[in-house]
Amino acid sequence: MKNLCLLVAFFVTIILPAQSTYTVDNKPNAKADFSNLQTAINTVTTGSILLVQGSSTSYGGITIEKKITIKGTGYFLGENPNTQKDFSESKVSSISLKAGSSGSTISGLYATSWFKIFDGVSNISFIRNRVLYISHSGAASTNNLVKENYIIGYSQSNCSSCIRVAIALNDSEITGNYIGNSNFIQGTNLNIINNVLQQSIAVAPSSNFYCNANVKDSFIQNNIMNSAAAIPTNYNSSAVNNCGNSLRNNIFYHPSNTSQETDNFNNKLVIKSPFVDNSDNQYSTDGKYILSSDSPAKGAGVGGVDCGMFAGGYKLSGIPDIPNIYEFNVPITGYSNSTGIQVNVKVKSNN
Repeated sequence: MKNLCLLVAFFVTIILPAQSTYTVDNKPNAKADFSNLQTAINTVTTGSILLVQGSSTSYGGITIEKKITIKGTGYFLGENPNTQKDFSESKVSSISLKAGSSGSTISGLYATSWFKIFDGVSNISFIRNRVLYISHSGAASTNNLVKENYIIGYSQSNCSSCIRVAIALNDSEITGNYIGNSNFIQGTNLNIINNVLQQSIAVAPSSNFYCNANVKDSFIQNNIMNSAAAIPTNYNSSAVNNCGNSLRNNIFYHPSNTSQETDNFNNKLVIKSPFVDNSDNQYSTDGKYILSSDSPAKGAGVGGVDCGMFAGGYKLSGIPDIPNIYEFNVPITGYSNSTGIQVNVKVKSNN
């Protein structure tokens, strides 16, 4: 039994960083530093790390007003292999970052409503989260990283009466994400690279939509514009609404497309879906955006890389970038003082 205790302690040492790290778990009788996530945020010192355990009960809305790191367990855990031993998600209702929170990192959470940046808070890393939408309030937010997230968006179709929420950032990187439904992107000097974007985000009847949505002086490359029936025009011209974007090597796909074309900037309108067969139940909610073996998005990006979110680093289920134990088996019989006990532990890295 002593050997078992040492083994478990070893893996805990691997998984939990040493500096100012605290656990949060709202399950009854859980052995954690905090049971309430907002209390943990308010209590720990600037620069601390909070490891939020999965639970069937939401941690509620949280407001962050200091620089901290929060890491949850990921999402769609039961749909993908080798995720977590416990499929419970680290769920919150909303995430608000206010003055003082610049430099924070949020990863592995499932926010059922918004991730909102207030008061010009900047230098935020929002990585591998599942969220309904991202928005901002007040002064512009700059130098942010929005990476490898599953951003659901509203389910209603795009229309004048629908709510449309902007991912409104400047001088920021938006890469490796799935961004769905009625979200759209605004900002100047953005890198919008290797995402899967639904049509209402980046393609609209207006040929100048990118400028109308205030995306200017930005690199828009290697994305898959899903449900897009045309390649927009005038997007690379700084003379059109002072646009100045570089829209290159993107894939535009709509199931009703009957023809295909390639423009002068290697943007391609295709008639074949870039993705695996999404009617196949073997693929998870986010796994449906894996490229098929003969996908037109393979090698179609700048420099010959693939287009789409997985080439941008997207990880199934948004597993945070720390090692995790996804299987832990201890037999109930077979232990002796002379032979010890055979324990089977499976761990994987998620960088």
